[in-house]
Amino acid sequence: KAFEKHLFSLTAEKKTTILSRGTISRIMSEFKTMITEAVEDELIEKDPFRKYDKIKIKNKDRKKAPLLTDMDIERLEKLILVEENEKLEKFKEVFLFSCFTFLPFADLKSLRVSHVSKKIEEFKGTEQQVIRIRKTRVKSDRFGKEFFLPLTKMPTGPKAIPILLKHMKGKSSTALIFPFVSHLETYHRALRKIAIKAGVSVVPTSHSGRQYCSKWYKHYTRLTNDEIGKMSCQSSKVVATYAGNENNRLEYALEQL
Repeated sequence: KAFEKHLFSLTAEKKTTILSRGTISRIMSEFKTMITEAVEDELIEKDPFRKYDKIKIKNKDRKKAPLLTDMDIERLEKLILVEENEKLEKFKEVFLFSCFTFLPFADLKSLRVSHVSKKIEEFKGTEQQVIRIRKTRVKSDRFGKEFFLPLTKMPTGPKAIPILLKHMKGKSSTALIFPFVSHLETYHRALRKIAIKAGVSVVPTSHSGRQYCSKWYKHYTRLTNDEIGKMSCQSSKVVATYAGNENNRLEYALEQL
């Protein structure tokens, strides 16, 4: 608690915003992760965060996660990290998967093989395997309680399916598909490293993939905000904020041509 007060004092002394409440909350969260690991490794005996109350962030204090561009996604796709750092490569793949499927961090973390179905159906005039994800949303609210994603029939499906099948291979029906996705702070640290290596325009967060996917479907398809919101378990107003104004959408349409 004393360290948290010190961080807030930096702003008070300078009489300006040195560190926002959100930034301080993130610093304390990452610090807590390190302390927890130290306790587990028996480097320290007691956990000083045992009675710590996390900082509450008001809506006005929250900042919108940076929006990725198509060029950013291309750079991430082309970045190969297997030989350098296999774990970072896995985090890169799961982040790209979120960019193609709307799935937020909590649902990526809890996604199991049993949530995926494969069925031979007629699609585009031929018999082929149709892959779907059906999963109860972890953070259910009035905007949607279940993800129903027919990946084979989604425009972004061809990019999402190879990642999904790769991480499902050889696992039982109850197994987690992305077991290495467990701590949000670790995920964010990995994304920062990946962003630097790829040279993307912004540092992505756990929300960036979901936002990019919403923006992509708004710009490149004829789906309405309500339809995209239903598929992504978001409100139509949130989808609209990701999509930007009509001029932005027109530019995207021209780029596609």
